[in-house]
Amino acid sequence: MPRAMTTHPVDNASEHEAAARLRRRAWQAYLEDSHTGEPYEAAEQEAWQRLQERLADIDAELLLAHGAGT
Repeated sequence: MPRAMTTHPVDNASEHEAAARLRRRAWQAYLEDSHTGEPYEAAEQEAWQRLQERLADIDAELLLAHGAGT
C-alpha cells in the first residue's frame, strides 16, 4: 500500500539545519569580534550584545516561519 508523502518534516528539518548554521555563524562572529585590537572587555561586551541580537533574530525568523506554515 502506498504511503502518503509528507513535506512538513523535511521542511522542519531544513529550517532547523539553516537556523543551526546561522547560530554557528553568529557564534563564530562573536569569537572573531571579541578578539579585535580593542581592549578585550570593551570588544567582548559589544560582541556579546551583537551575538544576543543575532540569536534573537534567528529565533524570531524560525518562529515566523513556523507560524506562516501552520
